[in-house]
Amino acid sequence: MFKFPTKPEVRLKWIENLGLPKDTTLSNRRVCRRHFEQHCFGNAKLFAWAVPTLFVGKTAGLHHGYAKKKMLVRKCCIKDCMTRSPPGRLHCFPTETQLRKEWMRLCSLKEGIKWPFICGRHFRPSFLPKKNSKLPKQALPELNLGSESRDPLECDSQRSETEDKQTDQHRLAAATRCCSA
Repeated sequence: MFKFPTKPEVRLKWIENLGLPKDTTLSNRRVCRRHFEQHCFGNAKLFAWAVPTLFVGKTAGLHHGYAKKKMLVRKCCIKDCMTRSPPGRLHCFPTETQLRKEWMRLCSLKEGIKWPFICGRHFRPSFLPKKNSKLPKQALPELNLGSESRDPLECDSQRSETEDKQTDQHRLAAATRCCSA
């Protein structure tokens, strides 16, 4: 037997579904489990959102309880990047301390962010993994970090040789700093 809920909006749904007058004293009233659908129960406990809908004498105008499911939405940590997950794929920052600090510096982020995510638009297309795999260790976020205007996923052949040389020099310097610590 279940007591009437303390939340006013859920309690009102119970009262209306059971056909009770709104001014009814509820302190000693209980409702048995036969009046609840199976999905309203956890481990023998009634969920807080559950509303009696079975065997209440009417079918029209019943309030139905439902679980509010929150969709997990992650966002790319780069300023002005609109990529969200789902549908876009986001990558976790590395757990290795030096490499993580380098990524944070490259992305102009503060150290306090616990779980930063970054999308594939900030990596060279050659570093992007196939389905269900991770970024390679040598991958560094280097594209569209707020200063460039070109989308790296369009055409990689448009890059100039000087851009490639500068990026390679930057990657070598970063790898040297990470490995020397």
